[in-house]
Amino acid sequence: MSTGRERSVQTYIALAVDAIGTTRFEEAFMAAINHLVLVDHCTLNSYSEDEGLTSVVVASRIDTATARSVTRAYVDGGYELDPNFPDLRRYVRTRRVIIRAHDPRRIQSKAYRDRFYSGVDVVDKIALIWYADFKAYNLNLYRTSASGPYMPAEKAIVIEWGEVIASIARQHCQHFLVQKDLSTGNMLAFLERLATAAKIPLTRRELDVCSRIALGYRMEGIAADLGIGFESAVSYRKAAYRKLGISSQGELFGLCLRNLHQFVRR
Repeated sequence: MSTGRERSVQTYIALAVDAIGTTRFEEAFMAAINHLVLVDHCTLNSYSEDEGLTSVVVASRIDTATARSVTRAYVDGGYELDPNFPDLRRYVRTRRVIIRAHDPRRIQSKAYRDRFYSGVDVVDKIALIWYADFKAYNLNLYRTSASGPYMPAEKAIVIEWGEVIASIARQHCQHFLVQKDLSTGNMLAFLERLATAAKIPLTRRELDVCSRIALGYRMEGIAADLGIGFESAVSYRKAAYRKLGISSQGELFGLCLRNLHQFVRR
C-alpha cells in the first residue's frame, strides 16, 4: 500500500472512529472499509446465548434495501445455518479476531445458500468473528457478482487490518447496545457494560442487586425478586458500593449519569 494510499485510509479510519455511537457510523464505517478493500454489503451483529443475535450495523455500497432484507432473515434464525455459527457460540477469553473466508463446501443447507447467496447475487464473503464483554461479534463483508470474488491480495488486506476493523466495530457495538438497554429499561445490561468499560469486577449477584437499586427497588423487594435473604442482598450491595467507590442509591444514579457520555452520542 503506497504512502498516499495509507494516508487516505487513515483519514477514513479516523472518520469512522469519530462516528462511533452516532447515526453517522454505518456510512463512515462502510467508507473506511471500502478504502481498504471493495465491499458491496456489510453487516455487524452481536451474539449471546441469552439474547441471541442482534443486528447492529447494516450498510451497502449498492443496495441497502436488499442488505436490510437479508439481515432480517439472517437475524430471524438464518444465522443458525451459517457455517460460522459454531464459532459464534464458542466463548473464549481472547479478543483475537478469527477470519473465515467463504467456502461453499461448508454450506450444508440449500435453503441457506439460495436465501443468502444466489438469491441476492452474493458470490463471496469474509467473516470476522471475535469475543469481548461476554458476547461474540460477527462482521460479514459481502461481494456480489458485479465485484466478483475476493482476490488473495484483498483477503490479505482484510487479515492485515482485521484487528483495527474489529476494534472500531466493537466500540460501536458497545454504544449501540447500551443505548438499546437504556431505551428498554434493561439496567442490568447497562450496569454490566458500565462495569466492564470501567474494569470494575462486579459479580453477577452484585450486578443483579445494583440494577434493581437503579430501577428504584427497595432492598426487601430486591431480596424477594432474586430469591435470596435480606441480609445477603444488603451484603451484595455493600460489596458493590465498595468496588464502585460510592455509598448510596443517589451516588449510584450519579455514577450512571456521569458515564452516559461514554455511550450516548449524536
